[in-house]
Amino acid sequence: NTMAALRYGARRANAAFAIAEAEGTVEGWEKFLKKNDFADGALKKRAGSMLEVARYASSLAIAEPVVQQVNLADDPKGALDGWGVSTEVTNNADKTFDFLTLEVQFLDAQGKKVQAASYPLVGQAGPGGMSLEEQYKPPLAPGDKRAWRYTTGDVPEGWNQQVRVVPIAIRVADDAAKAE
Repeated sequence: NTMAALRYGARRANAAFAIAEAEGTVEGWEKFLKKNDFADGALKKRAGSMLEVARYASSLAIAEPVVQQVNLADDPKGALDGWGVSTEVTNNADKTFDFLTLEVQFLDAQGKKVQAASYPLVGQAGPGGMSLEEQYKPPLAPGDKRAWRYTTGDVPEGWNQQVRVVPIAIRVADDAAKAE
């Protein structure tokens, strides 16, 4: 039965994706992409993106994040009605990135992720296609440093005001031209 084979292949691809994600290595993502023909296009695209993250994440110096209460309207006299996370990222790779998204992971007392949110460090548009602040639009060249900030009024139950900031999507500028 062809449908049964496709369902089995899709389940196998999802399991293999989870394994590659847990490993987080270049080899793991390459193996996934090579051996999972039944994976749907979106899963393959995500795996390709994670392969780039595995290749270049260690070339990014991400400063210790600063977590503080903020006024979400940036009103210096306004009430502290949200939380801000800020850090600085340095590109120590020999490549220029024209797309780079960071994820802020809100951690519990045991250091486990209880919620996450992402926002671009480099890109042309923000989440849902919203306009992005000008400082995030230029590519990040080798040696460049850029400040990154995420604010929210929605923090998870169990969060102990600790965060981890990690890259979740990277595109090398030269590779973007080849893909078009």
